[in-house]
Amino acid sequence: MASEQVQELELLVSRLVDQRLSPAEAARLNALLLESPEARARYQEFLDNHEALCAIYPGGVYSSSLDSELAEVELPAAPKQTAQLPRSAWLQWAGVAAAIVIAVGAFIERSDVAPRAESSGARLVAAVDVVWQGNSRTEAPNASLLPGAALSLGDFALAEGTIELEFGDGARVSIQGPAKFELRNGGHIHLESGNLVARIPEEALGFVVTTPEAEVVDLGTEFGLSVSEGGRTDVHVIDGLVEVLPVRGDGEERFQISEGDACRLDHQGVNGIEPATREALLEPHRLDRYGLELLRGAVRVKEDLDVEAQTSGQHWIDIVPERRGVLVETPIEATIDSPGVYRRFRTPLGLLPAGTRVDSYLLHFRPTAAEPVRGVIKFAAPIVAMMGRADRLEATDRRFGLGSLDYPDETWRFRGLESLGSRTPGQNGYPVSDEVTLSQDRRTISLKMRANIAVEGGFDQVRVLTLSEEVEE
Repeated sequence: MASEQVQELELLVSRLVDQRLSPAEAARLNALLLESPEARARYQEFLDNHEALCAIYPGGVYSSSLDSELAEVELPAAPKQTAQLPRSAWLQWAGVAAAIVIAVGAFIERSDVAPRAESSGARLVAAVDVVWQGNSRTEAPNASLLPGAALSLGDFALAEGTIELEFGDGARVSIQGPAKFELRNGGHIHLESGNLVARIPEEALGFVVTTPEAEVVDLGTEFGLSVSEGGRTDVHVIDGLVEVLPVRGDGEERFQISEGDACRLDHQGVNGIEPATREALLEPHRLDRYGLELLRGAVRVKEDLDVEAQTSGQHWIDIVPERRGVLVETPIEATIDSPGVYRRFRTPLGLLPAGTRVDSYLLHFRPTAAEPVRGVIKFAAPIVAMMGRADRLEATDRRFGLGSLDYPDETWRFRGLESLGSRTPGQNGYPVSDEVTLSQDRRTISLKMRANIAVEGGFDQVRVLTLSEEVEE
Protein backbone atom coordinates (compact mmCIF):
# COMPACT_ATOMS: atom_id res chain seq x y z
CA MET A 1 0.00 0.00 0.00
CA ALA A 2 1.14 3.54 -0.71
CA SER A 3 1.82 5.80 2.25
CA GLU A 4 -1.30 7.86 1.47
CA GLN A 5 -3.50 4.75 1.50
CA VAL A 6 -2.03 3.61 4.81
CA GLN A 7 -2.79 7.00 6.36
CA GLU A 8 -6.33 6.89 4.93
CA LEU A 9 -6.84 3.40 6.37
CA GLU A 10 -5.60 4.59 9.77
CA LEU A 11 -8.01 7.51 9.69
CA LEU A 12 -11.00 5.33 8.78
CA VAL A 13 -10.22 2.69 11.41
CA SER A 14 -9.76 5.47 13.97
CA ARG A 15 -13.19 6.87 13.14
CA LEU A 16 -14.63 3.36 13.32
CA VAL A 17 -13.18 2.80 16.81
CA ASP A 18 -14.33 6.26 17.93
CA GLN A 19 -17.85 5.62 16.50
CA ARG A 20 -17.58 8.56 14.10
CA LEU A 21 -17.57 6.59 10.84
CA SER A 22 -20.08 7.98 8.34
CA PRO A 23 -21.87 5.76 5.78
CA ALA A 24 -19.64 7.15 3.01
CA GLU A 25 -16.52 6.47 5.05
CA ALA A 26 -17.74 2.96 5.86
CA ALA A 27 -18.15 2.30 2.14
CA ARG A 28 -14.64 3.62 1.47
CA LEU A 29 -13.17 1.44 4.25
CA ASN A 30 -14.99 -1.57 2.85
CA ALA A 31 -13.61 -0.83 -0.62
CA LEU A 32 -10.04 -0.58 0.67
CA LEU A 33 -10.37 -3.92 2.45
CA LEU A 34 -11.91 -5.63 -0.56
CA GLU A 35 -9.26 -4.52 -3.03
CA SER A 36 -6.10 -5.03 -0.98
CA PRO A 37 -4.83 -8.08 0.99
CA GLU A 38 -2.30 -5.76 2.65
CA ALA A 39 -5.11 -3.46 3.76
CA ARG A 40 -6.93 -6.44 5.31
CA ALA A 41 -3.75 -7.49 7.13
CA ARG A 42 -3.17 -3.98 8.47
CA TYR A 43 -6.85 -3.66 9.45
CA GLN A 44 -6.59 -6.92 11.42
CA GLU A 45 -3.41 -5.66 13.08
CA PHE A 46 -5.21 -2.47 14.19
CA LEU A 47 -8.09 -4.48 15.63
CA ASP A 48 -5.76 -7.02 17.31
CA ASN A 49 -3.90 -4.25 19.12
CA HIS A 50 -7.15 -2.51 20.07
CA GLU A 51 -8.51 -5.85 21.32
CA ALA A 52 -5.40 -6.31 23.45
CA LEU A 53 -5.88 -2.90 25.04
CA CYS A 54 -9.57 -3.59 25.70
CA ALA A 55 -8.66 -6.84 27.44
CA ILE A 56 -5.98 -5.14 29.53
CA TYR A 57 -7.71 -2.00 30.77
CA PRO A 58 -10.00 -2.64 33.76
CA GLY A 59 -13.48 -1.14 33.77
CA GLY A 60 -13.71 -0.17 30.13
CA VAL A 61 -11.59 0.74 27.12
CA TYR A 62 -9.56 3.71 26.02
CA SER A 63 -10.91 5.49 22.95
CA SER A 64 -7.40 6.23 21.73
CA SER A 65 -7.52 7.85 18.30
CA LEU A 66 -5.28 6.71 15.47
CA ASP A 67 -6.22 9.79 13.44
CA SER A 68 -3.13 10.74 11.45
CA GLU A 69 -4.75 14.06 10.49
CA LEU A 70 -4.43 15.22 14.10
CA ALA A 71 -0.77 15.89 13.41
CA GLU A 72 -1.79 18.77 11.13
CA VAL A 73 -3.93 20.54 13.73
CA GLU A 74 -2.85 22.24 16.94
CA LEU A 75 -5.02 20.79 19.69
CA PRO A 76 -5.02 21.29 23.46
CA ALA A 77 -2.59 19.09 25.35
CA ALA A 78 -3.76 15.50 25.62
CA PRO A 79 -5.60 14.78 28.89
CA LYS A 80 -4.03 12.48 31.46
CA GLN A 81 -6.82 9.95 30.94
CA THR A 82 -9.40 9.61 28.20
CA ALA A 83 -13.06 8.87 28.66
CA GLN A 84 -14.17 5.26 28.76
CA LEU A 85 -16.66 3.86 26.33
CA PRO A 86 -19.85 2.44 27.82
CA ARG A 87 -20.67 -1.18 27.08
CA SER A 88 -23.39 -0.18 24.60
CA ALA A 89 -20.88 1.92 22.64
CA TRP A 90 -18.42 -0.96 22.56
CA LEU A 91 -21.11 -3.30 21.26
CA GLN A 92 -22.02 -0.79 18.55
CA TRP A 93 -18.36 -0.55 17.49
CA ALA A 94 -18.01 -4.32 17.51
CA GLY A 95 -21.12 -4.65 15.35
CA VAL A 96 -19.77 -2.27 12.70
CA ALA A 97 -16.40 -4.03 12.70
CA ALA A 98 -18.08 -7.40 12.35
CA ALA A 99 -20.17 -6.15 9.44
CA ILE A 100 -17.06 -5.03 7.56
CA VAL A 101 -15.28 -8.31 8.26
CA ILE A 102 -18.31 -10.23 7.04
CA ALA A 103 -18.38 -8.15 3.86
CA VAL A 104 -14.72 -8.86 3.22
CA GLY A 105 -15.28 -12.55 3.93
CA ALA A 106 -18.14 -12.66 1.45
CA PHE A 107 -15.97 -11.02 -1.18
CA ILE A 108 -13.17 -13.53 -0.65
CA GLU A 109 -15.62 -16.40 -0.86
CA ARG A 110 -16.95 -15.07 -4.18
CA SER A 111 -13.51 -14.42 -5.66
CA ASP A 112 -10.79 -16.71 -6.91
CA VAL A 113 -8.61 -16.02 -3.86
CA ALA A 114 -7.41 -19.21 -2.17
CA PRO A 115 -9.43 -20.14 0.94
CA ARG A 116 -8.00 -19.11 4.32
CA ALA A 117 -6.05 -21.72 6.22
CA GLU A 118 -7.95 -23.26 9.13
CA SER A 119 -7.19 -21.67 12.49
CA SER A 120 -5.48 -23.73 15.19
CA GLY A 121 -7.07 -21.71 17.98
CA ALA A 122 -3.59 -20.55 19.05
CA ARG A 123 -2.31 -16.99 19.06
CA LEU A 124 1.34 -15.97 19.11
CA VAL A 125 1.49 -13.67 22.15
CA ALA A 126 5.26 -13.20 22.47
CA ALA A 127 8.47 -13.78 20.54
CA VAL A 128 11.94 -13.29 22.03
CA ASP A 129 15.03 -13.22 19.76
CA VAL A 130 13.12 -15.35 17.26
CA VAL A 131 14.36 -16.51 13.87
CA TRP A 132 11.92 -18.62 11.86
CA GLN A 133 13.31 -21.27 9.53
CA GLY A 134 12.31 -20.36 5.99
CA ASN A 135 9.82 -17.74 4.83
CA SER A 136 6.97 -19.85 3.53
CA ARG A 137 4.88 -19.44 6.68
CA THR A 138 5.04 -15.65 6.52
CA GLU A 139 2.98 -15.80 3.34
CA ALA A 140 0.24 -17.92 4.93
CA PRO A 141 -2.95 -15.84 5.26
CA ASN A 142 -3.50 -16.78 8.90
CA ALA A 143 0.05 -16.66 10.30
CA SER A 144 2.18 -13.54 9.97
CA LEU A 145 4.47 -14.92 12.69
CA LEU A 146 4.50 -11.62 14.55
CA PRO A 147 3.22 -11.32 18.13
CA GLY A 148 -0.57 -11.01 18.08
CA ALA A 149 -1.04 -13.24 15.04
CA ALA A 150 -3.56 -16.07 14.99
CA LEU A 151 -1.79 -19.19 13.78
CA SER A 152 -3.20 -21.67 11.29
CA LEU A 153 -2.95 -25.43 11.49
CA GLY A 154 0.26 -26.89 10.13
CA ASP A 155 4.02 -27.23 10.58
CA PHE A 156 6.37 -24.60 12.01
CA ALA A 157 10.16 -24.54 12.33
CA LEU A 158 11.79 -22.24 14.87
CA ALA A 159 15.52 -21.79 14.18
CA GLU A 160 16.23 -19.93 17.42
CA GLY A 161 14.60 -17.89 20.17
CA THR A 162 11.48 -18.51 22.25
CA ILE A 163 7.79 -18.08 21.43
CA GLU A 164 4.74 -18.15 23.65
CA LEU A 165 1.37 -19.38 22.40
CA GLU A 166 -2.01 -18.83 24.01
CA PHE A 167 -5.04 -20.99 23.23
CA GLY A 168 -8.69 -20.01 23.49
CA ASP A 169 -9.19 -22.10 26.63
CA GLY A 170 -6.36 -20.30 28.44
CA ALA A 171 -3.57 -22.84 27.91
CA ARG A 172 -0.18 -21.15 27.44
CA VAL A 173 2.75 -22.90 25.79
CA SER A 174 6.34 -21.67 25.50
CA ILE A 175 8.59 -23.28 22.88
CA GLN A 176 12.38 -22.88 22.81
CA GLY A 177 14.21 -23.08 19.50
CA PRO A 178 15.63 -24.77 17.63
CA ALA A 179 12.31 -26.59 17.45
CA LYS A 180 9.93 -28.19 14.97
CA PHE A 181 6.25 -28.51 15.84
CA GLU A 182 2.82 -28.94 14.32
CA LEU A 183 -0.43 -27.30 15.41
CA ARG A 184 -3.29 -29.78 15.06
CA ASN A 185 -7.04 -29.63 15.61
CA GLY A 186 -8.46 -29.46 19.11
CA GLY A 187 -5.62 -27.57 20.77
CA HIS A 188 -3.22 -30.39 20.08
CA ILE A 189 0.52 -29.74 19.59
CA HIS A 190 2.90 -32.28 18.12
CA LEU A 191 6.50 -31.47 19.15
CA GLU A 192 8.94 -33.09 16.73
CA SER A 193 12.02 -31.56 18.40
CA GLY A 194 12.91 -28.78 20.83
CA ASN A 195 11.92 -27.72 24.36
CA LEU A 196 8.38 -26.89 25.50
CA VAL A 197 6.75 -25.75 28.74
CA ALA A 198 2.93 -25.82 29.03
CA ARG A 199 0.91 -24.06 31.76
CA ILE A 200 -2.62 -25.40 31.78
CA PRO A 201 -5.53 -23.86 33.76
CA GLU A 202 -8.49 -25.89 34.99
CA GLU A 203 -10.54 -24.77 31.98
CA ALA A 204 -8.08 -26.53 29.65
CA LEU A 205 -7.73 -29.88 31.42
CA GLY A 206 -6.92 -32.65 28.95
CA PHE A 207 -4.59 -30.53 26.82
CA VAL A 208 -2.49 -32.90 24.67
CA VAL A 209 1.11 -32.72 23.46
CA THR A 210 2.48 -35.59 21.37
CA THR A 211 6.06 -36.40 20.38
CA PRO A 212 7.59 -39.21 18.29
CA GLU A 213 7.82 -41.28 21.49
CA ALA A 214 4.86 -40.26 23.65
CA GLU A 215 1.44 -38.74 24.13
CA VAL A 216 1.30 -36.44 27.18
CA VAL A 217 -2.12 -35.50 28.56
CA ASP A 218 -2.42 -32.73 31.14
CA LEU A 219 -4.36 -33.45 34.32
CA GLY A 220 -4.12 -29.94 35.75
CA THR A 221 -0.49 -28.93 35.76
CA GLU A 222 2.59 -27.25 34.41
CA PHE A 223 4.93 -29.58 32.59
CA GLY A 224 7.93 -29.48 30.30
CA LEU A 225 9.14 -31.56 27.38
CA SER A 226 12.54 -31.86 25.77
CA VAL A 227 12.60 -33.76 22.46
CA SER A 228 15.83 -34.55 20.62
CA GLU A 229 16.14 -34.66 16.83
CA GLY A 230 15.93 -38.45 17.05
CA GLY A 231 12.63 -38.27 18.95
CA ARG A 232 13.87 -39.13 22.46
CA THR A 233 11.41 -37.49 24.85
CA ASP A 234 12.05 -36.23 28.37
CA VAL A 235 8.92 -35.37 30.38
CA HIS A 236 9.27 -33.07 33.43
CA VAL A 237 6.33 -32.30 35.72
CA ILE A 238 6.82 -28.90 37.33
CA ASP A 239 3.44 -28.76 39.07
CA GLY A 240 0.45 -31.09 39.25
CA LEU A 241 0.06 -34.32 37.30
CA VAL A 242 0.32 -35.64 33.74
CA GLU A 243 -0.61 -38.90 32.05
CA VAL A 244 1.87 -40.39 29.59
CA LEU A 245 1.23 -42.97 26.87
CA PRO A 246 4.28 -44.39 25.05
CA VAL A 247 3.44 -44.55 21.35
CA ARG A 248 5.94 -47.23 20.46
CA GLY A 249 7.87 -49.91 22.26
CA ASP A 250 6.85 -53.16 23.91
CA GLY A 251 3.22 -52.42 24.65
CA GLU A 252 3.80 -50.04 27.53
CA GLU A 253 0.57 -48.87 29.19
CA ARG A 254 -0.41 -45.41 30.29
CA PHE A 255 1.19 -44.16 33.47
CA GLN A 256 1.16 -40.96 35.49
CA ILE A 257 3.96 -38.61 36.57
CA SER A 258 3.49 -36.26 39.51
CA GLU A 259 5.08 -32.98 40.54
CA GLY A 260 8.87 -33.07 40.87
CA ASP A 261 9.30 -36.26 38.83
CA ALA A 262 10.58 -36.87 35.29
CA CYS A 263 11.07 -39.71 32.84
CA ARG A 264 12.73 -40.41 29.51
CA LEU A 265 11.10 -42.32 26.65
CA ASP A 266 13.21 -43.69 23.81
CA HIS A 267 13.87 -46.93 21.92
CA GLN A 268 15.09 -48.52 25.19
CA GLY A 269 11.77 -47.93 26.93
CA VAL A 270 10.87 -45.71 29.88
CA ASN A 271 13.40 -44.69 32.55
CA GLY A 272 13.44 -42.19 35.39
CA ILE A 273 15.69 -39.11 35.11
CA GLU A 274 16.52 -36.02 37.16
CA PRO A 275 13.75 -33.41 36.77
CA ALA A 276 14.55 -30.09 35.09
CA THR A 277 13.17 -26.72 36.14
CA ARG A 278 11.18 -24.34 33.98
CA GLU A 279 14.25 -22.09 33.85
CA ALA A 280 16.50 -24.90 32.65
CA LEU A 281 14.11 -25.80 29.84
CA LEU A 282 13.61 -22.26 28.53
CA GLU A 283 16.76 -20.30 29.40
CA PRO A 284 18.07 -17.91 28.26
CA HIS A 285 15.04 -16.46 26.44
CA ARG A 286 12.15 -16.50 28.90
CA LEU A 287 10.01 -13.35 28.98
CA ASP A 288 9.77 -13.29 32.78
CA ARG A 289 13.58 -13.25 32.93
CA TYR A 290 13.30 -9.73 31.52
CA GLY A 291 10.37 -8.65 33.71
CA LEU A 292 7.92 -8.89 30.78
CA GLU A 293 4.59 -10.69 30.58
CA LEU A 294 3.22 -10.07 27.08
CA LEU A 295 4.34 -8.70 23.72
CA ARG A 296 2.00 -8.02 20.79
CA GLY A 297 2.51 -6.38 17.45
CA ALA A 298 5.93 -5.52 16.01
CA VAL A 299 7.82 -5.84 19.31
CA ARG A 300 10.85 -7.97 20.15
CA VAL A 301 13.44 -8.27 22.94
CA LYS A 302 17.10 -7.55 22.10
CA GLU A 303 20.03 -7.65 24.47
CA ASP A 304 22.19 -5.38 22.32
CA LEU A 305 21.83 -1.90 20.82
CA ASP A 306 23.52 -0.74 17.62
CA VAL A 307 22.34 2.76 16.70
CA GLU A 308 24.44 2.72 13.52
CA ALA A 309 22.79 -0.43 12.18
CA GLN A 310 20.16 -0.06 9.48
CA THR A 311 17.30 -2.50 9.85
CA SER A 312 15.84 -4.22 6.81
CA GLY A 313 12.43 -5.62 6.02
CA GLN A 314 10.06 -5.71 8.98
CA HIS A 315 9.73 -2.68 11.26
CA TRP A 316 10.53 -3.60 14.87
CA ILE A 317 10.29 -1.87 18.22
CA ASP A 318 13.21 -3.32 20.17
CA ILE A 319 13.02 -3.71 23.97
CA VAL A 320 16.56 -3.46 25.35
CA PRO A 321 16.78 -4.47 29.06
CA GLU A 322 19.09 -2.15 31.00
CA ARG A 323 20.14 -1.95 34.68
CA ARG A 324 17.97 -3.56 37.35
CA GLY A 325 17.40 -2.60 40.97
CA VAL A 326 18.79 0.94 40.56
CA LEU A 327 18.11 3.30 43.49
CA VAL A 328 17.04 6.78 42.27
CA GLU A 329 19.17 9.19 44.29
CA THR A 330 17.78 12.50 42.98
CA PRO A 331 14.33 13.29 41.47
CA ILE A 332 14.04 12.63 37.72
CA GLU A 333 11.83 14.53 35.27
CA ALA A 334 9.34 12.19 33.59
CA THR A 335 7.72 12.70 30.19
CA ILE A 336 4.93 10.29 31.20
CA ASP A 337 4.10 9.41 34.80
CA SER A 338 0.38 8.54 34.89
CA PRO A 339 -2.20 6.57 32.86
CA GLY A 340 -3.55 8.13 29.68
CA VAL A 341 -3.03 8.66 25.96
CA TYR A 342 -0.07 10.87 25.03
CA ARG A 343 0.86 12.57 21.77
CA ARG A 344 2.98 15.42 23.19
CA PHE A 345 6.39 14.80 24.70
CA ARG A 346 8.11 18.20 24.82
CA THR A 347 7.19 19.15 28.40
CA PRO A 348 7.91 16.97 31.47
CA LEU A 349 4.68 16.05 33.25
CA GLY A 350 6.00 14.80 36.57
CA LEU A 351 8.90 13.87 38.83
CA LEU A 352 10.06 10.42 39.86
CA PRO A 353 10.96 10.90 43.55
CA ALA A 354 14.31 10.02 45.06
CA GLY A 355 14.38 6.76 46.97
CA THR A 356 12.49 4.76 44.30
CA ARG A 357 14.16 1.53 43.17
CA VAL A 358 13.62 0.75 39.49
CA ASP A 359 14.39 -1.54 36.56
CA SER A 360 15.15 0.21 33.26
CA TYR A 361 14.25 -0.62 29.65
CA LEU A 362 15.17 1.30 26.50
CA LEU A 363 12.66 1.02 23.63
CA HIS A 364 14.37 1.61 20.29
CA PHE A 365 12.80 1.97 16.85
CA ARG A 366 14.68 2.68 13.62
CA PRO A 367 12.29 2.80 10.66
CA THR A 368 12.52 1.16 7.28
CA ALA A 369 9.53 3.04 5.79
CA ALA A 370 7.24 5.99 6.48
CA GLU A 371 4.38 3.86 7.80
CA PRO A 372 4.08 3.63 11.61
CA VAL A 373 4.42 0.45 13.64
CA ARG A 374 2.33 -0.61 16.60
CA GLY A 375 2.98 -2.77 19.60
CA VAL A 376 1.69 -3.63 23.06
CA ILE A 377 4.03 -4.43 25.96
CA LYS A 378 2.91 -5.69 29.37
CA PHE A 379 5.47 -5.48 32.17
CA ALA A 380 5.52 -7.62 35.30
CA ALA A 381 5.82 -4.54 37.56
CA PRO A 382 4.11 -1.11 37.49
CA ILE A 383 5.63 1.64 35.32
CA VAL A 384 6.65 4.68 37.38
CA ALA A 385 8.17 6.91 34.69
CA MET A 386 8.89 7.18 30.98
CA MET A 387 11.36 9.55 29.30
CA GLY A 388 10.76 10.31 25.63
CA ARG A 389 12.74 13.53 25.13
CA ALA A 390 16.26 13.40 23.71
CA ASP A 391 17.73 15.56 26.50
CA ARG A 392 16.20 13.39 29.24
CA LEU A 393 17.44 10.23 27.54
CA GLU A 394 20.97 11.62 27.33
CA ALA A 395 20.81 12.73 30.97
CA THR A 396 19.82 9.25 32.18
CA ASP A 397 21.98 7.05 29.89
CA ARG A 398 24.78 6.84 32.44
CA ARG A 399 22.47 6.27 35.39
CA PHE A 400 20.40 3.45 33.87
CA GLY A 401 22.33 2.29 30.81
CA LEU A 402 24.71 -0.65 30.48
CA GLY A 403 28.34 -0.10 29.60
CA SER A 404 28.13 -2.91 27.06
CA LEU A 405 25.51 -1.07 24.97
CA ASP A 406 26.10 1.45 22.19
CA TYR A 407 24.21 4.65 23.14
CA PRO A 408 23.88 7.69 20.86
CA ASP A 409 25.99 10.74 21.64
CA GLU A 410 24.92 14.40 21.46
CA THR A 411 25.41 14.46 17.67
CA TRP A 412 22.28 12.33 17.21
CA ARG A 413 19.69 15.12 17.03
CA PHE A 414 16.57 13.04 16.37
CA ARG A 415 16.47 10.53 19.19
CA GLY A 416 13.29 10.91 21.25
CA LEU A 417 9.58 10.73 20.43
CA GLU A 418 7.93 13.11 17.94
CA SER A 419 5.15 15.26 19.40
CA LEU A 420 1.80 16.06 17.84
CA GLY A 421 2.32 18.54 15.00
CA SER A 422 5.73 17.22 13.93
CA ARG A 423 6.25 16.79 10.20
CA THR A 424 9.07 15.81 7.86
CA PRO A 425 10.86 18.70 6.13
CA GLY A 426 9.81 20.01 2.72
CA GLN A 427 6.59 20.89 0.95
CA ASN A 428 5.39 17.29 0.81
CA GLY A 429 6.15 16.50 4.43
CA TYR A 430 4.07 13.87 6.20
CA PRO A 431 3.09 13.58 9.90
CA VAL A 432 5.62 11.80 12.10
CA SER A 433 3.95 12.15 15.50
CA ASP A 434 4.09 9.22 17.92
CA GLU A 435 1.46 7.95 20.36
CA VAL A 436 1.94 6.25 23.75
CA THR A 437 -0.89 4.87 25.90
CA LEU A 438 -0.28 3.85 29.51
CA SER A 439 -2.92 1.56 31.05
CA GLN A 440 -4.76 2.27 34.28
CA ASP A 441 -2.83 -0.40 36.19
CA ARG A 442 0.45 1.11 34.87
CA ARG A 443 1.72 -2.25 33.63
CA THR A 444 0.91 -2.01 29.93
CA ILE A 445 1.88 0.44 27.21
CA SER A 446 0.56 0.66 23.67
CA LEU A 447 2.87 2.31 21.14
CA LYS A 448 2.47 3.86 17.72
CA MET A 449 5.86 4.91 16.41
CA ARG A 450 6.70 6.68 13.16
CA ALA A 451 10.30 7.94 13.08
CA ASN A 452 11.52 10.53 10.61
CA ILE A 453 13.12 8.60 7.74
CA ALA A 454 13.73 11.86 5.85
CA VAL A 455 16.43 12.75 8.39
CA GLU A 456 19.64 10.71 8.38
CA GLY A 457 20.05 9.00 11.72
CA GLY A 458 16.46 9.55 12.82
CA PHE A 459 14.98 7.04 15.24
CA ASP A 460 12.59 6.86 18.19
CA GLN A 461 13.66 5.99 21.71
CA VAL A 462 11.90 6.04 25.08
CA ARG A 463 13.19 4.85 28.45
CA VAL A 464 10.72 2.96 30.67
CA LEU A 465 11.29 2.63 34.42
CA THR A 466 9.35 0.02 36.44
CA LEU A 467 9.26 -0.60 40.17
CA SER A 468 11.91 -3.10 41.26
CA GLU A 469 12.25 -5.41 44.22
CA GLU A 470 15.87 -6.15 43.37
CA VAL A 471 18.93 -4.47 44.86
CA GLU A 472 21.61 -3.64 42.32
CA GLU A 473 24.85 -5.50 42.97
